[in-house]
Amino acid sequence: MKFNTNSNVYTVVYASVMVIIAAFLLAFVASVLKDKQDANVANDKRGQILSSLNIRNVEDVTGEYQKVILNDLVLDVNGKVLQEKGGFDVESKDITAKDPASKKLPLYVAKVNNDTIYVVPLYGRGLWGGISGYLALKKDFDTVYGAYFTHESETAGLGARIVEEEFQDKFKNKKAFADSTFQKVALSLSKKVEDKEHQVDAITGATLTSNGVSKMFLSSLQPYQKYFSAKPQINRGHNDMSLFSKQKSRGSQSSSQFRQPSCGTGIGHLLVLAVTSQLEPAIVMGLSVTVITAFSNVTISLIRNTIPSRIRIIVQLVVVAALVTVVSQILKAFAYDVSVQLSVYVGLIITNCILMGRLEAFAMMNGPWPSFLDGIGNGLGYAWILVVVGLIRELLGSASILGHKIASLDQCAFFHNGMMTMPAMALIICGCVVWAHRSINDRKKSK
Repeated sequence: MKFNTNSNVYTVVYASVMVIIAAFLLAFVASVLKDKQDANVANDKRGQILSSLNIRNVEDVTGEYQKVILNDLVLDVNGKVLQEKGGFDVESKDITAKDPASKKLPLYVAKVNNDTIYVVPLYGRGLWGGISGYLALKKDFDTVYGAYFTHESETAGLGARIVEEEFQDKFKNKKAFADSTFQKVALSLSKKVEDKEHQVDAITGATLTSNGVSKMFLSSLQPYQKYFSAKPQINRGHNDMSLFSKQKSRGSQSSSQFRQPSCGTGIGHLLVLAVTSQLEPAIVMGLSVTVITAFSNVTISLIRNTIPSRIRIIVQLVVVAALVTVVSQILKAFAYDVSVQLSVYVGLIITNCILMGRLEAFAMMNGPWPSFLDGIGNGLGYAWILVVVGLIRELLGSASILGHKIASLDQCAFFHNGMMTMPAMALIICGCVVWAHRSINDRKKSK
C-alpha cells in the first residue's frame, strides 16, 4: 500500500509520530541517567564549597567535604536558625525567593587549619545568564577567607574569567561589610579601585558581568545581616564550636573522505569562540558534533522516503534536537565537569549549519552507510579545527595542555599571553588556519 506523502492527513500523523518517538526517547534517556546526573550535581556542589575554602583539585570530594564541613544550618532572614542541619539540600529557588517569609538561607560551618570558616551561597545574574558561587568568611563574618564563582553562559575570555582561580584569589582578606554593624554590604568590583579594603579590580571588557558580581554580593549577603549581627560571642572571639560539633553534624550528608567543513563559509563561529579557550572542551565538542552529524545523517537517510516534503526541515530539526539532547544528557552523567564548561553551547549544535547542510544535501539523497561516512567525515573536519584552535590557545595562553602545566614553559611570559584567552584570538587563529588550508588546496589544484 502506497501512501500519499503530501496529503494533509499523512503529514499530521507523521509529525505526531515523530514527536511521540522523540519524546519517548528523551524521557527514557533522562530517567535512566537521572541518578548519575543528580550524584554529579551534588558532588560538583561539594567541590564548589570546598573551592571557596581554598581546597581544590581533591580526588575524594565527598570524603573531604565530610571532613571539613562541620554543619550546614538553615536560617531565615530574621537570623533565626530554622534547622541545625540540612542546608545542603536547600534549593536555589528557596534561597532567592522574593518573599522574605519563604527564604531559606544555608550557612555552612567549616573547620580549616583549626579556624572556623562560614560559607555563604551566592546567586546573581551576569550578561547572558545566571552566575553563582560561594563566599567563605572568617569567624568575624566579615573577612573573606576565599571565594568561588561559576556561570551559565558568560562570554568566553571575558565575563567567563570569573571562574579563574587567579581572579577568585583577589577576594581573599577583603572585607564584606562596611563596618562591624553588618548594615551595609561593601564588597564589590570596580573599574577604579579606591577602597582597597572592600573593592577588587573589575574584569576588563566585561563590565556587565562585573556589575552582576557586585550585585550578587549585595543580594546574597544582605539576608544574613541579622544573623551575623546577632552573634557577638563569635565576633568577639568566643568559642562557639560546641554547637557545630562533628557528632551533631554528620546526620545529613547525604563521508568516506575526511573533510574540513569548518574551514568553509559554514563554520560555527560562536562555538569556535566559546569552547576553544581550553583543549578538553574543544575535543568533547568536536566529538559531540561528529556523533550527532553521523547519526542524524543515518536517521534521515533511513526515513528519507517517508518524510512529507512540506515538513522536511522540521523533521530534520526534530532528529537533530533529539540527538543533541541525548548527547547533552550523557555528558552530564559521564563528563559532568566538561558539560559545565560547555554549558549552553552544546544546545547550540542544533543551529550548526553543517548538520542541516549535510542532511539536506547528502542524507536525503543517499543510503545509510554513505550518509554515516559523510557525517563522520564532516564531523571530524569540524572537530579538527576546534582541536587545533583549542591547542594553540591553551598552550600559548596558559602554558598547559589538557589542563596540565608544562613546567619548562610555565615561567616563560610568552606562554602566558592573556590575549590568547580572548574570544577575538579564536577568530584570528581560525582565519590563519583557513588561509593555510585554502593555500594548500590551491597548490594541489594547480598541480
